[in-house]
Amino acid sequence: MALVLDLSPEAEARIRMNATVRGQDVTEYITALTENDQVIDLTEFEDQADFDDSVAGVREGLADLEAGRTFSLEETFAFLEKDKAEWRREQAEKHSRPQPAAESQSAAESQ
Repeated sequence: MALVLDLSPEAEARIRMNATVRGQDVTEYITALTENDQVIDLTEFEDQADFDDSVAGVREGLADLEAGRTFSLEETFAFLEKDKAEWRREQAEKHSRPQPAAESQSAAESQ
């Protein structure tokens, strides 16, 4: 199947460069991208607003990266460990059930 794309010169140059770096021609490169799900499938988004929100989040992340607003790997793991510990504590509190009054009295009397 032949597919004709109207790309900006910059986009075409970027595709050609990426293909060359990988030792592929443009067709092989584009085929590999689509077969490995490395191309955004717009059908996965609920609607245009969902897509726009996703793009905005990516742009915000890239802006943070370019501005140097990043965390070291150690800082990231420390944050995740703290967050995981808090989540486990919340889950333990949520799932610990107080004994009903009758059971509490029976347990106290049997001791």
